[in-house]
Amino acid sequence: MKTIKTIIKKTALIMGALMMNTLGAIAADNTGFSDVPADYKYAEGISYCVNNGIIRRTAPAEFSPEEKINRELFACVLYRLENSPATESEISFDDV
Repeated sequence: MKTIKTIIKKTALIMGALMMNTLGAIAADNTGFSDVPADYKYAEGISYCVNNGIIRRTAPAEFSPEEKINRELFACVLYRLENSPATESEISFDDV
């Protein structure tokens, strides 16, 4: 079972990555993304999220940190954070 510390740590990393949409990304470096430099404040969180399948790349070498986060993406992140548990019913929304 996950501990509260583990959940908080993973959530903090994800939220750091998601917060990047309000910050400008600079030039490429060695993070594997052309739009996220290695010394960027959230580079470690972004790498963690991508490497663990929580957030996906927007292109082979891009993370798109300035892209807005919609409800659908945020729900996917939370779902993947919980290791994609099985669902019993289908829920649909008109706006996504």
